[in-house]
Formats: sequence, C-alpha cells, structure tokens
Amino acid sequence: AAFLSPQVICENQSSVNLSDNSAVPGGGSSVAAWWWEIDNRKYNLQTPPSFAASSAGNIQVKMAVKSSIGCLSDTIIRLLPVRYRPVANFSYSSPLCDNEPVLLRDESHMPAASTDAVSKWYWQLDQGPGANSMNPVMHITSGSHDISLVAESNMGCQSKLADTTIFVHPKPNIVLAINDSCVRRLINYQATSRLQNVIKWTWNFGNGQYVSGDQHTRTYANEVSFPVMVIGETNEGCKDTAMRNFRVFENHAKAGADTIVAKNEPVHLNAGGGKSVDYYWTPSVGLNNASVENPVATLDSDQLYKLYAISEQGCETYSQIFIKRYAGPELYIPNAFTPDNDGKNDALKVFPVGIRRFEYLAIYSRNGQLLFRTTDYSKGWNGNFNGKKMDSGTYVAVAQAQDYRGKSMMKKTTVQLLR
Repeated sequence: AAFLSPQVICENQSSVNLSDNSAVPGGGSSVAAWWWEIDNRKYNLQTPPSFAASSAGNIQVKMAVKSSIGCLSDTIIRLLPVRYRPVANFSYSSPLCDNEPVLLRDESHMPAASTDAVSKWYWQLDQGPGANSMNPVMHITSGSHDISLVAESNMGCQSKLADTTIFVHPKPNIVLAINDSCVRRLINYQATSRLQNVIKWTWNFGNGQYVSGDQHTRTYANEVSFPVMVIGETNEGCKDTAMRNFRVFENHAKAGADTIVAKNEPVHLNAGGGKSVDYYWTPSVGLNNASVENPVATLDSDQLYKLYAISEQGCETYSQIFIKRYAGPELYIPNAFTPDNDGKNDALKVFPVGIRRFEYLAIYSRNGQLLFRTTDYSKGWNGNFNGKKMDSGTYVAVAQAQDYRGKSMMKKTTVQLLR
C-alpha cells in the first residue's frame, strides 16, 4: 500500500487530495480493493474525496489494499502535518495627504504555536498594481481608497485577506505674497490658502520656526538676504510649503557730516550711494550740479543742504549737511580752557578752517617741555601730564597744517589753563 499527499498542507486553505500509489510486486495480479481511514473517516475508494484541514496539527491517514487474488497488504499509517496560516494585519502612517507618501506598515504574525515565519506580502491598492515589499511606500491621490494585504509564510501558507478603506485628504494650496523691500520700511507678508482649508500657519524668517497667522509685518535695520518660508496646515494635518528668497536693500546715500571750511573754498560733497541712485540736492545755490552724487559747493556764507536720494529698488533716504564758513584758511586756537569735567571747554583743541591736511597740535610748558602732541585735530589736551594735573598758568600751543591750496601754515599762541 502507498499513497501520495501534498508537500505542504495549510489550515483552512486548499483542498487536500490524496492519490493511490499502491502496487503488487512481480505483476502477478493487480490492486483490486482499497481501504482508507482519514481522521476516523473511512472510505473504500481508490481515490478518497478531497477534504480541507480545518485546523493546524496532524492528520492521521491509514491505508490498506487487497490484490485481485485476495492478498492483503500491511496497513500503513502516516501523520500529515497541517501548517498554520499567517494572520495578516497592517497600519499606515499619518497624516493621509495626497502630497505625503503613505507608509504601509506590516503587522502580520504567525500564531504563537507556529514555528514558521511570515516571508511574503501581497499588497493591493484599489484594483491597480500592488507591492510585494514588507513595508511599501505609496503615493496616493486624494479621495477614498481600498488597501488590502495577504501575508504568506515561509511554508507557502497564505493568510486571509486583511483590508481597510482610507480617505486621503487634499493638500492645501498656499501662495506667499512678498516683495523685496528696504531697511526701516514696514514689510507686509501675506500667505493665502486657495482652498481656504488652512487652520495653522508656521513662518520661518531664517531664524527658526514659529506659529503665527496668515499675515506678518516686520522691519529691518540693516541689509539682509534670506529665504522666507511659510507652511500652511489643514485640520487633517496636511501641509503645503511656500518659499522664496527675500532681500532687504539699503540706500547708503548720505549728505555727509557737518563741516567747517573757509569762505569761497570749494567743498566736494559725496553722498556715497553709487550710480544706481538718483540724487536731489536742495537748495541748488552754490552747487555746480544739484542732481549728482558728488557736487561741488562754493559759497562765502553758511549753507544747509538737504539731500533726497532714491535707489533703483525704491529705497529712499533724507539727510542734510551744514557747511559753516569762516574766514580762512586759519588755525583757530582758544586762548583759555577749563579742564574741570563740567562738559564745557574741558580740552584744548585746535579749530582748523580751510585745511587740506592737518599735521599736528603740540602743547609746551613755559620752559619748553613738550606736554602733549596729536595729529588728530578732534583730540585735545586735558591739562594732565604723566597722569598729573598741571597747575593753572600760561602754556604755549603750536599747530601746523597745509591749507586747501597746498601752502604750509603754522599757528603759535599762548593759552591760559584755568582751574
């Protein structure tokens, strides 16, 4: 007696078919009768009916045959192992948005009593193409979709179908309205949701993210350049990002610092804004050109000039310069000073007018000792020497410079130190 059985039998899956493989050695007769006992069910057919294994474990099969001349075989007994089926299960990432990849996470397993393992996966999205990796990533359009999974063990046993219906939400569609701007100008940032489904806005101005509304205002004290990013998020957690490079320009044009010059000495003004700036000097009196960056002013009286400048980016500046005229060229040195730290006349300074290049100011005692020397006319003597306050009295001041014509000039005078 002998029979053939499937190599693998899975619980609750496919029908089990047993086929007779008995024979009479020597060929003197043939097999004429069969006796089967399958899980206590008896059959007298050459081929027993198909059956299903309802649970994992072992199926006991007994078989005996009889030849045409009445000879009986031994009874053979075999245990057919029935393998467990996997239990399919899965989860998926969130949020479910049509611009976010959806990660399908396999959570299938074998029953605890099984020694087999899950080794294959059959995913399907709607009726379209599927995937066979353990944790596939899918890009799914918005709307309702069916996702199913069948898991298979290393023995070839397949699970029941696990499926679910998901709804993928549309992503928001946002627009960022912003223009390059200028320093010290109020800048308005406006984000708009075309689908009107954004409930949360997150901004990043190059220094980290923070949550705000769909509008934002800022001003900048200096030139900057950085990417501006805004993220719009729906109630379902779907996001859209808008980003653009943003630049704040500065118009560097400035009339300059107030100055003192000799009467009728030409003063070369220099706004320093460059060729991409338009200049408007007022009044135009005394100027050789009131609409250039560096006009020349020639007057014999004091004059306040105002400058309005606008750059090609539309950045405006307003500034002014006061030109005070003295008879000169001359080196003015006061005849007395009071270094008492009251904020008035505390240092002895030279006052140059019509000077091209200042050379030095030196202070001497009456016996010719050098007490102080500087090549910067904005600095003066505070009445100290080697950290000691000098006594009240008469001192000698000497200043030397080169006037605006290039001629060397020197001024020497006595000064009273008063305490």
